[in-house]
Amino acid sequence: MPSTATEAIKNTILVYEDASQVLHRFCTEVEGRDHLQHTTDNGSGASMFVTEGMTAELVYSVAPVVRSRVEEAKCKLRQEIAVRDTLTRHGVPVDRDLRKKIFAAIKELREAALLPAA
Repeated sequence: MPSTATEAIKNTILVYEDASQVLHRFCTEVEGRDHLQHTTDNGSGASMFVTEGMTAELVYSVAPVVRSRVEEAKCKLRQEIAVRDTLTRHGVPVDRDLRKKIFAAIKELREAALLPAA
């Protein structure tokens, strides 16, 4: 049984990967944090948005800005999955520090390509 009333409220939107699909669901903040820790430990990604005082499903249903942020998080996670899977397919070792550096380099290249030349 939850120790506080806010733990029982599904006040969190969790964006996560499940079998290379990007999904979102509504859960308690504790469940969201547990899922984030699990994904971090397993090398996959997730994001979460916590609402204050209302259920996440209600906020999601009435706030276009929240829906937009969730879609942006899903898009970013899809990109991360694509890079991760490509690195794996090309035999890049599953070394967390190495992959972080490669992700940072790819992000820098993407951003440079989007900016006009100085």
